[in-house]
Amino acid sequence: QTKQFYNLIIIDLPDPRSIELSRLYSFEFYQLCKKRLGQQGILITQASSPYFSPSAFHCIEKTMNAAGFTTLGLHNQVITMGEWGWVLGSSFHKNKQHLKTDVLQLQFDSISTHWLNKEALPLITSFGKDFFAAKKHDTIQINRIHEPVLYRYYLDSKWDVY
Repeated sequence: QTKQFYNLIIIDLPDPRSIELSRLYSFEFYQLCKKRLGQQGILITQASSPYFSPSAFHCIEKTMNAAGFTTLGLHNQVITMGEWGWVLGSSFHKNKQHLKTDVLQLQFDSISTHWLNKEALPLITSFGKDFFAAKKHDTIQINRIHEPVLYRYYLDSKWDVY
């Protein structure tokens, strides 16, 4: 209900393993976030694992995109959780390539980071050749409050491999 605008919104929600939790990742929620971002605003959310739960990962990205964000999927190895993913959403980039170009040009010289540096950026923005099946990605639906499909994608994942 705030009227304040933010340059950055960081979302770290529980995994969408139920209908109720799935609704937190909804089209309507991302629209509300977009309204609270400043003109140069960026949003980033945890998005499950693109390797163990690729359909859930793509559902989150597709839902954010439908809510008006230019999106860029990211992934990295997290020691305690395995291969994990995030989706970066921009309210001002023209397209995914424009956003990716800006991310790859980020500088970390004056920021103390534990893992992130210039060499890591091309790795976390790349998923490799044909990693995601395009056909399956096309059938993924947008997650909405009254149509919470995300939890089904999450439950239909490969967590047993992890």
